[in-house]
Amino acid sequence: SIGYIPVSQLARLGTSVMETRYQMISGNIWHSYRIGSAGLSSSISFLRSFDGRYSLLQYQNSRNLQLSQSVYFRLFTSSLSVSFIQNPLYKYDVWDHRIQVPLFNHKTIIGFGTKVYHYNLHEEKLGLSLNGAFSIFKTDQLSFFFEKAYLPGLEGALTPADMGHVQFTKSLHFNRSIKKN
Repeated sequence: SIGYIPVSQLARLGTSVMETRYQMISGNIWHSYRIGSAGLSSSISFLRSFDGRYSLLQYQNSRNLQLSQSVYFRLFTSSLSVSFIQNPLYKYDVWDHRIQVPLFNHKTIIGFGTKVYHYNLHEEKLGLSLNGAFSIFKTDQLSFFFEKAYLPGLEGALTPADMGHVQFTKSLHFNRSIKKN
């Protein structure tokens, strides 16, 4: 897939309102296949953000490349992804490995992962993640995700950016009854 996204963003700075305009171009290739009894998927993603001039916005004028590989075994799934991000202010790469284990006839999934963050080729940090999904009733699901992460900060160093979410998904099913005369 290929995408183009023009953006206009308004930000309030003190008593002033500033408009920033920029554009993004993205591309993604994903492939699923089998080797023996294992299922595999590979993907390559690219995102280019630019505004045509030097920008003081932390994430502007960046080039992002992500390579991902997942292997699906009967007892667990292992995924590895590598992201390379660069703009005029920094170089940043993230190496991410996750394992997910299905439990109780695949009605529950528990996963964990580690990330290694490299910033400007001199600073490294280790991040961790935990995720899970649980079937509730027959078709509903409760899931969670928590991550100890790091992002490039305005001070020129990695800044803690812990994040997470809890989500409940309710599936609605409608039956149609058709009367025949």
